[in-house]
Amino acid sequence: MDYDLLEKIRKERGLSRRKLAMLAGIPPSTLQTAIERQAKDFSVENMKKLAAVLDVNWWVLTDNHEDMGNGLVLHYPKFDDDEIRIKELADRLWNEHESIRRQLLAAFEELNTIGQTEAVKRVREMAEITRYRKGGEGENGTGKSE
Repeated sequence: MDYDLLEKIRKERGLSRRKLAMLAGIPPSTLQTAIERQAKDFSVENMKKLAAVLDVNWWVLTDNHEDMGNGLVLHYPKFDDDEIRIKELADRLWNEHESIRRQLLAAFEELNTIGQTEAVKRVREMAEITRYRKGGEGENGTGKSE
C-alpha cells in the first residue's frame, strides 16, 4: 500500500485517520498501526474499503505506480490481461450505472413531494414486471436488450 498517497488523499478529503477508518469500517488502531509501520501485509479488502470512502479506485492505493515527473504519477494494477479486461468492463458498467443513477436522482429531485411519492410508487410497480428486472426477459446481463 502506498501510505504516503493514502495520507495525501485523506488530507485532501479533510478526513482524520480515525474518521477515515470508521467510515471504512476498519478499526482505527488497525489503520494507525499500518500507516506508522508501513505494513506490507495490509489486506486488499481493507484497501478497497478505504478507496471507496476516498472515492478512488482501490488499485491507486497500491505500490504499483511510477512517478512521471511534474507531479504526475501513473498508477497501474498488477493484473494479467484477463483480469485487466474484466476490471475495465466492470469500471465501464459501473460508470454507466452511476450515470443512470445520477440522471434518475436529478429528475427525482425536481419533483415536489407528491411527485416523488408517485415516482417511488411507479418504480416499485416496474420492479414487479419481469421484463424490467435485472436478468429479465430479453436482457443479456448488461442491462441492455439483445
